[in-house]
Amino acid sequence: MKLASSLAPLFGLALCASSLVACVYASDAPTPLSSGTSTGSATDGTDPASTDSDGGGGGGGGGGGGGDTDGGGGGGGGGTDAGKQSTDAGAQSKDAGQVSGPPTWSTIYATYFAAGTLGNCGASGCHLNTKSGVKCADKATCFSTLTSQGYISGTSSPLASTQQSCLTWYGGNMPPSGGANAKAKTDINAWVAAGAANN
Repeated sequence: MKLASSLAPLFGLALCASSLVACVYASDAPTPLSSGTSTGSATDGTDPASTDSDGGGGGGGGGGGGGDTDGGGGGGGGGTDAGKQSTDAGAQSKDAGQVSGPPTWSTIYATYFAAGTLGNCGASGCHLNTKSGVKCADKATCFSTLTSQGYISGTSSPLASTQQSCLTWYGGNMPPSGGANAKAKTDINAWVAAGAANN
């Protein structure tokens, strides 16, 4: 008993020392994480707010690129339309400038003086051979003989005169079975007004 009572103080001191170490260990231990702390931030150090902001910026950049592409396409289309309008305007201008000129002697002869035409002057029995100084077997001979007989003389050619023409379309007697013909007069008048050339 005496031994037990003498060891008691030592045992108590050991317990106190053990408790002191436990207290110091507990105060130095790291504070445990609370359940509300973001595991993502603790794991990789990435700021969620920063990630969201960067993502939004990337989306904005993509949108801007799309705008540039669309704008370029629109501009190209505008240039094509402008080029097309310019081409159409040039074609219209060209058409407007193509005003038909007066008929040529070749047209007058082939339409009114050759054999089988309205005048039928170059037919057999008429002026296939020379008659009254005029021969219309071909356009060159017909022109030269009408000129020699005084019917063709530039812009004052009697061939287109209602007082001097030999043609029934102007009141003359050739062709014998002919009559008034407004189209023939219009064409011959236009040819004479242009100079009655051998063209």
